[in-house]
Amino acid sequence: MDEYRDACFAFGHKLAAGYKGYLGAVGDTVRVFPPSEEFPEDLEVFLATHYAPSGAMELQADGFFHMNVVVILTPEHQLAPQNIVTCRILFKKVEDTFIVKIGQDGKEHRIAANDASAQDKALEALYGELFEQTKEIIELSFDNFINQRENRNPIGFSIQSQRGKISPPSSEPS
Repeated sequence: MDEYRDACFAFGHKLAAGYKGYLGAVGDTVRVFPPSEEFPEDLEVFLATHYAPSGAMELQADGFFHMNVVVILTPEHQLAPQNIVTCRILFKKVEDTFIVKIGQDGKEHRIAANDASAQDKALEALYGELFEQTKEIIELSFDNFINQRENRNPIGFSIQSQRGKISPPSSEPS
């Protein structure tokens, strides 16, 4: 069991560091966070809390290690909950292969455990998929912000999606 756990811990570290490198992220803008931890409401607490991938990984009843990957989109002094994107990564080792999923219902990626070249190539594809999912979350969040009608905080411009233009806000109430 220790050998299995150690192999998964090493793989979790490689996943987290590799995704940070894929994004070209600097500092602590890409972090890991345990799935069982409540995300702190106080963002200062979040910024002060650091986990190594092995500390953020949790073996769950489905047989997968679960780990949240957190991407911080803005500088710390502008940090707000909507500027943080979290994706769950699940993985386990079966014989000489790691099975990795992005999200509970994500498709399975099979990544060779003992062939570094094949592993790097498969991880690059996984990072691409993770990046696309991160973009989708950001776009959905932005669309929800733009399209909300109640309690709208005016932002000084409106977006006209038919023409793809940004224009000044209209003086008429919406």
